[in-house]
Amino acid sequence: MLLDLRPALVAKGEASFPQALSLCHRAGYEPLREPVPIAPAAHYHMGGIITDDRGRSSVDGLWACGEVAMTGVHGANRLASNSLLEGLVFGRRVAEDIREAGPSTQPAAEPRRCPPAVASLPAIEAVRLRETLRRVMAAQVGIVRDASGLHAAADALAALQIELDNLVATGAPVDFAALLHCCELRNMLAVARLVTLAASLREESRGAHFRSDFPEARDEWRRRQVFGLADLDAAAADAATARSRITAS
Repeated sequence: MLLDLRPALVAKGEASFPQALSLCHRAGYEPLREPVPIAPAAHYHMGGIITDDRGRSSVDGLWACGEVAMTGVHGANRLASNSLLEGLVFGRRVAEDIREAGPSTQPAAEPRRCPPAVASLPAIEAVRLRETLRRVMAAQVGIVRDASGLHAAADALAALQIELDNLVATGAPVDFAALLHCCELRNMLAVARLVTLAASLREESRGAHFRSDFPEARDEWRRRQVFGLADLDAAAADAATARSRITAS
C-alpha cells in the first residue's frame, strides 16, 4: 500500500511536516519525489484526565487541557480531535481560571516518598518487561479485539504486574534511573490493564474500538466508561473467584 504525499507537500515542501519527512528520509524514502509505503497502525492512547468546563481535575491545583484531558466534548472516536477547541478554547479557560484562583492558600502537603524497593529495577529488566507489555498490547488489544484475546491479555498483564512487583522488591539500592524505569513501567501497566478491562467489558464496536465478536454498535453502550485502579482489583478478585469455582468443579 502506497501513499502519495506530494499534493500535500507541494506548498511548503520540506517545511510541511519536518518530523515525518525526517523519519522517511532516515528510512530511505523521498516523499517529495515518490509515493511511500504505509501500513495500518494502532493510535496512541485516547482518554485522559477528567476535567470540568474550566479544565479543573479532581486533584486540587491540577488543571488539564488539550490531548491530555477528557473534557467530554468529543464522542467515542477521539482520533480526529478539534485542536481549536481542545488547545485554544480550553487552554484559554485554564489560563484564566488559574489566574483567577491565584496562589494556593493551602499549606503544601508532605511529599509522598517512594519506598526504597520501588526504585530498584535494573535497566535490562525494564527493557524486557516493556517489550513484553508492548507485544501483548499490540497482539491482543490492538486494532481488532475479541473476548478471548482480551482475557488472555488481562492474564498476561496481571502476570507482568506480579513480576514487576517481585523484581523491585528484591532489587538494588535506589538511584534515579531505576526509579524512572519503575515508575514508567507501573504507569504503562496501569494504563494497559485499564484499557484492556474497558475493552473487554464494552461488548460492541464504536469509534476506534472494534470487537470482531461484537461488530455492531449497541444503544445500551452509548455512554462513557470511567475506571480506576480499584476496578482492576475488583476484576482480579472476580477472575480469581471464577478460577477457583472451575477448579472446584
